Amino acid sequence: MIKVTERQLETLDFIKAYIDSNSIPPSMMEISLELDVFPNAAQGHVAALVKKGALTVTTGKMRSIVLVKGAKVVLK
Repeated sequence: MIKVTERQLETLDFIKAYIDSNSIPPSMMEISLELDVFPNAAQGHVAALVKKGALTVTTGKMRSIVLVKGAKVVLK
């Protein structure tokens, strides 16, 4: 079970919804606009979710966010 903050859960929910409706993952800029934060903050939320095992990202490749199948996420 992956314990995340409320903001990380909001980020993850947006990424899931974006992929469902667009068939591609969002860019960091799209995440930052949705969350109303600077791009560096969006990057930090995504990096935390990668570290916790909820997402994977290919470094240096745009729109490379992938949801980890079977990851069970709960609020801290």
